[in-house]
Amino acid sequence: MARKTPELNLQPEEQKVLSQDFNLFYVPQENPLPAGMKEFTASLDNFVNGGATKAVLGAEVKMKKSERAKALKDYKENKGKFRDAVKNGEIDKTANPYYLEKYKELTLNSFANEFTERVLQNYENSGVSKNLTEGAFEQFYKENLGKFIKEK
Repeated sequence: MARKTPELNLQPEEQKVLSQDFNLFYVPQENPLPAGMKEFTASLDNFVNGGATKAVLGAEVKMKKSERAKALKDYKENKGKFRDAVKNGEIDKTANPYYLEKYKELTLNSFANEFTERVLQNYENSGVSKNLTEGAFEQFYKENLGKFIKEK
């Protein structure tokens, strides 16, 4: 028995390119914009950043002025503390922030004026100006401030 040897039919394969050369710095050229697009976008940007912003800020300033005026009017009518007005329901806790800010400012200013008058009167009556010991005025001021805070 004769052994049959297989025949190898070797034919050269087709060459395939498996790697590519590419430039990392290559940027494809952009298509040109339609005529006038650059000017249109610039003017639109100016309108949004300038005009619309100014309109919003103008409305904000107008609202701030009106709410501050309303707070001044209410403060003159109520003549009460801010905390008491909120507790009594005269002022809503969620009212406009400009209104609340102005009402608090007016209340604190009235407290400051009252404290100033009281300190000046006590200063004249107590004779602290003639006391030459170190820290006499500071001690006098702290005592009066503590009394005022406890009262109010």
